[in-house]
Amino acid sequence: MVQKTSKQKYKKNKSIKRKKQLVMGGFVEEPVIINLQLNSDLKVLLAPIYKAITPDKLIYISVGGKYTEENLERTLCYPTTKPCPTNSAYQMVPYFLCKNSPARQNMGHQNVVCIVIDIFNDNDDIHKSIDHIKKQGNDTSNVKMYIINLLNVQNQIMATHLYNPIPHAEYMKTLIQAIILKADEQNVDSKNIMVCNYVKFKHPNRNEHVLQDKMIENIKAAMNPKYTKSYYNWCGYDPMMYYNCITKSYNQNPLSGEHINDQMAIYSTDDFNDTSHKFEKMFVINKAKPLPLKYSNSDNNFVYSVKDIMNNIEYNFDNNLNLA
Repeated sequence: MVQKTSKQKYKKNKSIKRKKQLVMGGFVEEPVIINLQLNSDLKVLLAPIYKAITPDKLIYISVGGKYTEENLERTLCYPTTKPCPTNSAYQMVPYFLCKNSPARQNMGHQNVVCIVIDIFNDNDDIHKSIDHIKKQGNDTSNVKMYIINLLNVQNQIMATHLYNPIPHAEYMKTLIQAIILKADEQNVDSKNIMVCNYVKFKHPNRNEHVLQDKMIENIKAAMNPKYTKSYYNWCGYDPMMYYNCITKSYNQNPLSGEHINDQMAIYSTDDFNDTSHKFEKMFVINKAKPLPLKYSNSDNNFVYSVKDIMNNIEYNFDNNLNLA
């Protein structure tokens, strides 16, 4: 019998791993692409999404999370010297939505409707995002994905409001309201809806600052009283410690600015109960390692909180930039 060399075994294992990733990376059906116009009849064009929204499913809406780059620029990765992979795949389809995640295995609610809203330049741009999600190798066979492309809406707004970011945010309010209204009509529990705002810029100019603030304001306003607690905001690029986190705060990251030193001290102590309530409202979108053993969050049926992770692991501050 011929013995296989280490190189042959490596190639075989690599091939098996790749095949497994391709199998796990598929959705329950091919993503549905919806191209909107500024004056589109939303009841007509959003009909496939309306049909999918039922009380027994988790409804996840990602705003502004498309794939744009493989790695972040090095200046944003400080103090680590390693490349920081972009987390756009997990902005569009967080790990906690995937069938193979502990969240789905432990918290139930397997069937997911995932709605990605962004501006895609063309079909190639859309498929780059879809392929990037599949490359993560997660089991998304429980996820029905819809992609809403706002390229035409953006161009039509810019034709009359070239440097004004406010109409863009106002249109987003109209779009989110239409989806939330349907969820309310279908009597979807507020714990089964998550609207995540990922509209953040690495080096924002004045108009981009306005757009960031107005997106928060308008998406918040789109959530009727029943779903007020269903809105989440990405912590963004500053500080990078929370790059893979979303929070229930309606404003900027509550753990940034002058509060950051106090929060950093929490990570280096065994007892953070006095301020741990802040971590109950913060959630990880990528694969956190090690994973929590139990869940304390009761605000949603989607995901464990950072507090759960902190309660279940001995954290190494030097490696916590990506909570992974």
